[in-house]
Amino acid sequence: MKDLCVTFEEWYIGDGTYPPLRQSQNVNLAFYIQPYEKHFTEKETYFFKQSKNSEYEFGGKVIKDFQNADTHLIVVDTNEYLFYIEIADTNKNTFEGQFVFGKGQLLIDYYIWSEHFCNYEDAPNLFYSFTIDKIRKVKIPEKFIHRHDKGFSAPTSLSTEDYNDINTEEIVDMNDTKSDTSLFHLDLKPIKEKIAKTFI
Repeated sequence: MKDLCVTFEEWYIGDGTYPPLRQSQNVNLAFYIQPYEKHFTEKETYFFKQSKNSEYEFGGKVIKDFQNADTHLIVVDTNEYLFYIEIADTNKNTFEGQFVFGKGQLLIDYYIWSEHFCNYEDAPNLFYSFTIDKIRKVKIPEKFIHRHDKGFSAPTSLSTEDYNDINTEEIVDMNDTKSDTSLFHLDLKPIKEKIAKTFI
């Protein structure tokens, strides 16, 4: 398995889904892709390639399609990592067995897999053990923040073209940073140790 860079959204901490993380901590995590584009095909294609930071190009086989109302949660096997993608689709036909390729942002499971789908009898194991090599805090630029009388609203993640090095600082511990509107990038190195699942 290769090193990964993954987006950790700041609201995970406030929501109580994950604890604040620190450099050199061992973690056990599952991931999903938020696709910018995706295409289904009958052609066999396997790859998982980093573009920049937590953005990846990918191709893999849909090994599970969990359907709930008008949503499909598909599990994709790239021959390196398994992750899930959520698809809003009222089509009840399954994507299982098809191949999908595209590009998007790799994020830590926001709890839906950890709390629900991982408990299904036939659910594949999407959890991997890593050590956190680096944590980079990305301050969300003010132009993306909408402030109003009752508070503010802001995106919880950004594409790499929406920020630059000026917005980014390397930190050691999420507990030691001042509170502002941010996201985190985790640089992860795979380890063979068995680690308890990191979500709360």
